[in-house]
Amino acid sequence: MPPSPLTAIVIVVLAAVGVGAGELEDGCESPTPSWRLSPAGPAVRLVEHARAANSPHRGERCERVVVETGSPTLLALETPLGPAAVIDEFRAAAWVRSSRPDLRLSVRVRLAGTAEPVEVLVPGTASRDIGRWELLEVSDVARGLAR
Repeated sequence: MPPSPLTAIVIVVLAAVGVGAGELEDGCESPTPSWRLSPAGPAVRLVEHARAANSPHRGERCERVVVETGSPTLLALETPLGPAAVIDEFRAAAWVRSSRPDLRLSVRVRLAGTAEPVEVLVPGTASRDIGRWELLEVSDVARGLAR
């Protein structure tokens, strides 16, 4: 089976109450990408990763990531938020557009206070559409950690 291109165009609007003044937003207007592809297996090839002017959700740019995979593969795009308190109002959101459905936004929470920090992945909503902008969200992180 030849590699199938998976295209994800990502524009980020992250709102994280508890970080600095209470809200962090990256409108993707700078030329430098802020997301990174986590290490992936040998069946994944990064074709393109840049801030692009074609088809932004709003503003003048979006972050475009194009990868090729030989089969369905779990990939992770990550962007650092920095320390934040996990409070009821904490919320993360990202606008995404993809050539495949089922992209999911999640928040990785590092729990301190133990001998070794523990990381928990709290899932949010998943995309359904192909080629259309969708808002993905993780809202109720405190409840997700309680599960």
